[in-house]
Amino acid sequence: MLSWSDITNNKAAWNTFVWFATLVALADGLSSTGFIAWLGKEGGALMSGISPGMATIVLLLAFYLLHYLLPAPPRTPPRCCRPC
Repeated sequence: MLSWSDITNNKAAWNTFVWFATLVALADGLSSTGFIAWLGKEGGALMSGISPGMATIVLLLAFYLLHYLLPAPPRTPPRCCRPC
């Protein structure tokens, strides 16, 4: 059984848990709408018949674009850039 003080003392752990649950929910939503299946089918069709080196470049580019274009948690500025 968790007490309220246990919850308030472990803010970082709960923050991680909430973000992880949010990302799992987003992944489930993308899967249930058929986006993941569509992306796999279209990506496979685009890469059929190309060399392994070119496939690696395409996959790295796709990873970069999907990683930075899809919504992400807000970034925290480095400690040196935060106002005092």
